Amino acid sequence: MTLKEMRSEQDCKVQERYLFTEAIFSAEAMAIWQGECNSRFQNKEKNAAYYRFINWVKAHNEIALFTMYAYADFTIPKKFDSVFDLDNPSDFTITPFSLTQSIYEGWYPVEYVEHGHKHLCIFEFEKQIPQLIQRMHVTKGKFYDVPPQSLRIGLCHSTDFAIIRNRIEYQLSLKQEYGQDWWKFDKDE
Repeated sequence: MTLKEMRSEQDCKVQERYLFTEAIFSAEAMAIWQGECNSRFQNKEKNAAYYRFINWVKAHNEIALFTMYAYADFTIPKKFDSVFDLDNPSDFTITPFSLTQSIYEGWYPVEYVEHGHKHLCIFEFEKQIPQLIQRMHVTKGKFYDVPPQSLRIGLCHSTDFAIIRNRIEYQLSLKQEYGQDWWKFDKDE
């Protein structure tokens, strides 16, 4: 797999430059996906990303998160430092961390994140995993089982966070005022 028509971070509006997730993958879920990856790679060439994922054992400062529809194409490792509640961006934490592994669509280990796709990502925090993340839903099986209204988290760099936060707060106010048709009243798009 290679990055096709790339969408660089520079091509993105600042308010779009964040990953989002609503699920932590438990040790049980990770074992399932490591096994799934291993079986799908039986007749494929294996690279460093494959071996890193297959042999990964969680450290105290690491967490596996399933990110949804990435905002851009970029290589890893990649540094971030902001974690925020997507439905209440005034609830946030600034702490350094890195995206160290990316598993495209949950089964194909790669050295990048691809725009518009989901990835099982391993994040390593310099200190401890923030409480905000630890409040998210934990997936324990093979299938995505996140209940509606679960905590959704954004991950970004602090240099972009103020603009991201302003955009999200604006969208939330439109949703509160106009409901499902909020997007029709969006003056910033």
